[in-house]
Amino acid sequence: MRVLLLLFSALTLVGCSQKVQYTIPELSHVEDYEVAPDDRSVQNGSLWSDTNVTSIYFLDQKARRINDIITVRVVESSSASNSGNVATSRDSSVNMGVTSVLGKERGSLNPAVQANAGNSFAGSGQLQKADNITATVSTRIVKVLNNGNMVLRGKREIMIDNEKQMLFVSGVIRPEDIDADNTVMSSALADAQIMYTGSGALAASRKPGWGTTFLNTIWPF
Repeated sequence: MRVLLLLFSALTLVGCSQKVQYTIPELSHVEDYEVAPDDRSVQNGSLWSDTNVTSIYFLDQKARRINDIITVRVVESSSASNSGNVATSRDSSVNMGVTSVLGKERGSLNPAVQANAGNSFAGSGQLQKADNITATVSTRIVKVLNNGNMVLRGKREIMIDNEKQMLFVSGVIRPEDIDADNTVMSSALADAQIMYTGSGALAASRKPGWGTTFLNTIWPF
């Protein structure tokens, strides 16, 4: 019995511990991006080369090639509300009686059967949620489509006191939506995927424990 108590105490202390260990991610720029074509060409003796866009004097420096950097200004807000009410009820009754048994009058016997049944259910639910996010993420052009639109993808990871915050952005942008300083609003992204998440002791404290999750899964009422 003493061994069981010690084991239970040890498991309780381990479950209450909030220490989270992380390994610092390697900040590598080697991503699964498409390789930009080589703009270098064989010199033909001329000082002018029309194969390199940087050699065109009057061409702006907007990002347009694979691996060029575009800064996305993420300004997003969303709100949702939903409510519902359900009410059901049902009543039923049954009355039965026997006037004679085997051809004989019932006499003082009163074999009457009466049954009443009823059930009712009432439920209501309401959901209200509002989210706002403002951030800046530098993304890369990972693909240039046939019509000139560009696929962007980028991420930002910040680690502060074992609290890691991650912001991922991807989407398709038109060249005319890019400002002169190579920035674009997140509202201009098509097929946008913006994910903001985090991990650490603070994020873990906002989640229910495994015991609560397990009970909510099997609790029938």
